[in-house]
Amino acid sequence: MTNSSPTVSPPVNQPERTSTLAIVAIVLAIVVPVAGVIVGIIARRQVIRTGEQGRGLSTAAIIVGIALTVFSFLPLLIVLPDLVQIYG
Repeated sequence: MTNSSPTVSPPVNQPERTSTLAIVAIVLAIVVPVAGVIVGIIARRQVIRTGEQGRGLSTAAIIVGIALTVFSFLPLLIVLPDLVQIYG
C-alpha cells in the first residue's frame, strides 16, 4: 500500500518587506523634519514589533529630523540677541 499523503514543499524564501512607514519617515525627515522624527519613532516601534525591514531607515529618519530641526533653529538663536537689542 502506498502512502498517498500530499508532500509539503518547504516555504519559498521571499524577501522581507521594507516598512512603508520607515520610507515615509526618511522622506519626511528631509522635507518636514519634526514630522520625520515623529513618524520615524512610530516606524521604529512598528519595525521592532512586526519584524519588517526598515530599522535603519527609521533610525536615520530620527537622526536626520533632529539634526535638521536643530540646524534650522540655530540661526534664530544666534540672531535673536541682536534682534532683542535692536527692537527691545
